[in-house]
Parts: sequence; structure tokens; C-alpha cells
Amino acid sequence: RASGTLGPVALNVGGSFFSAAATDVDPLAAWALTPTDLRARGWVADVTARYRVSRTLVAVAGGEFGVQPHALLGAEWRRDLTRTLPLEEGDDPGAEPLTARTGSVTLRLGARAGADVLGVTGGVSYAAESGLSASLDALAGPGGWGAVGSLGVPGLLGEESSTRLYVAYEPWRRAAAPLRAGAEVAVPLGSGTLTTDLRGGSGGFGVRASYRFPLGSGGESGE
Repeated sequence: RASGTLGPVALNVGGSFFSAAATDVDPLAAWALTPTDLRARGWVADVTARYRVSRTLVAVAGGEFGVQPHALLGAEWRRDLTRTLPLEEGDDPGAEPLTARTGSVTLRLGARAGADVLGVTGGVSYAAESGLSASLDALAGPGGWGAVGSLGVPGLLGEESSTRLYVAYEPWRRAAAPLRAGAEVAVPLGSGTLTTDLRGGSGGFGVRASYRFPLGSGGESGE
């Protein structure tokens, strides 16, 4: 994968060739939030170009190639959320009030067209300064609909813990599981972190637990 800029356009290009199924390496790969190509061998590539129209508006164009070639075109609008800070002793009451950023909201609108897919897309994302995040994207067209949603909550199970829930239904994808859902939890335990993943959807489900801890003082880690 490579990324860079070409004049006012930011480019991101990626591709892969594989000769073994992803589930041979990771049995839970089929139900990841990001759709995974489940073929035993093949290749895929993608390209995305982003052009900043203004401070809050970005135009997006791109496409995917391989088993299901298609193109996408859309726009993203982002707004920062702020709150007014209370006046402190000695502040000038007539001065413009100070504000602090509390998060951001991003709206997406576009279209996707190609092999076995044709529809209008839309989505919304929210991100708070506390680390809380939520997103929902949907596609609707002549062939049906699909949706992807996720929720990330920091500190739900204690300080420095993280929890992420997601569900995706994308029946239009040729090589990926159409239904995917999961819960991923990471909790500090002792000198390391205990991570538990519960994933499932089309074809079954699975659970994985792992423990990561530092080895010595050189930054290495064991699992």
C-alpha cells in the first residue's frame, strides 16, 4: 500500500496477491469489520483520491479491482463540535467567549456502481475527544440494501480498557461474508493486556482470547 499527494489530491493505492485462504491464517477473518476476500487464491486492488474542496468539504473518488470491480464517487462534510468555556475571574465579560473542541461529526453521501452493485450511499460518524466513536453507513439501490455500523467505547470495563461492537450486512459483496458481527474487548491485566474477540455471521462464529505483555525493557512483547 502506498499513499501520497499529487498536487491538491491525496492518493491512496493498495493491492494484494494471495495463494491461501485468509481463514487458514486467521479463523476469525471471515467476520472482521473490514470485508475479507475469502477465496483460496486471487488478487485485489483499490485506489482512492481525496480532494479538499474547502475546510469542511472533501470530494472522494475511487474504485476496487479484482473479483468485483466497481467505482465510487462521493463527498464528506465534517463539523467540529465545541462548547463555550465559563468565564474565569478577571476575564473581560465583553470579549468573545473561549471554546473547547468536544468532538466532530462527519456526513457522507455518494454512489457506488459496478459488478453486482449499484446504489446510493450515505453515512454519519461521530468522534468525541474522550475516545467514544460511532459510525453508520448504508447503501440502497435496485438490487437491495446493505449497512455497516460500529461503536467504540473507551473505559467501559475499567480505566484504559476498550470495547468495540460492530455489525455489517453487505449481501452485494461477491467474495466476502455478507453478514459479519463482532465484539472486541481489551482490558489491562497485570503487566499486560487481555484481549477477547467474539465474531460471527454467515457460516458460523468463533471466540479468541489473547494476552500481550512486555518482555524486558526493550519494548518487545509476548502473546
